[in-house]
Amino acid sequence: MSDVRVMSWNIRTFDVGTLAPDLTNMANIIIHEDADIVCVQEIQIGYGVPNLIDAPISAPQQAVVAALHAALVANDGASGWLFAFSGANRGTPINGGMRDAYAFFYKATPQTAGRYPAIALNAGPGISPPAGQGWYPGRRPGWIQLNLTDPGAPATNTLIYIYSIHAATNQMAVPNAAQAIRYMPTLVGGQGPGFAGAAFPLPNIATLVVGDFNYDANALPAGGGPYANLMVNYSMGIPGNAGAPVGSTYALGNPPVGGPPVNKTANLYDNIFHLMPGSQGVPPAGSLVIAGTANPTVYDFISVMMPALVAGGLTNNAAFWALYKTQHGHGGVSDHLPVLLDIQF
Repeated sequence: MSDVRVMSWNIRTFDVGTLAPDLTNMANIIIHEDADIVCVQEIQIGYGVPNLIDAPISAPQQAVVAALHAALVANDGASGWLFAFSGANRGTPINGGMRDAYAFFYKATPQTAGRYPAIALNAGPGISPPAGQGWYPGRRPGWIQLNLTDPGAPATNTLIYIYSIHAATNQMAVPNAAQAIRYMPTLVGGQGPGFAGAAFPLPNIATLVVGDFNYDANALPAGGGPYANLMVNYSMGIPGNAGAPVGSTYALGNPPVGGPPVNKTANLYDNIFHLMPGSQGVPPAGSLVIAGTANPTVYDFISVMMPALVAGGLTNNAAFWALYKTQHGHGGVSDHLPVLLDIQF
């Protein structure tokens, strides 16, 4: 039985100013973690993009996504890396809110034993819901459909649907806490928010919901808070609260000079959810089962890279952290750590 390794990563304000060494570092992180499918949030759309949902991102922004793909190919040519990207995830910005897009990288020919040996684009990417086909709070999710094929005995062919989201940054705010999470079942199926018991049809193919949810899964109220409806039918891959919580996938502020290398405030913002087998008593085709040694994993590349960078001239932890958390197009990688899940169908 084959499996696939999925990575979700918010690469902060990924834009045309991203430096070539940082692109190489990003590619090396992805390759080091042996991800087969990589879902990237916070792709900047660039200038001159119409205020329309799913408007194409600018040519310079397309080029920087292509540059990360080129870095993957240069360092892992055998895997046949391919990529695709969505358009803008919202129309007119509200109160200066960010409009961005989503990128998806995947190996056409994964080389790791036990993995699906072939991955192909089936549909997308796109933004959901499309313009004029429903309301969604804040930035809308992107989506892609991929076909996983194993020609072995018996031959298997699995279609997966992936939703990737960069939720609004005021997710913890009151009274509109985490609307983007609460409304996710309106797209991916299950119990919707505030609909007097309304349930939305579950997909009949394997489905993942990944991204930066901007709501700490290590600080959930009883019942799951904003994740409660989604978790009726979808399992949280990187468990929060009582389920062996991860320290952090996102860190705020700089540590003091001489302090710890990473300020790991417990902010489990990033996650991967998967449609559970037999959800609502109807086994969806291609239901998911957790499997694999990298499941779940948060890769702390900041701590891994720090010794070499300090040896190369950075004088203290604060200087290191200021460099590697920023990635505002002017050096660094990201203030988010990538999360990974091995999934078996």
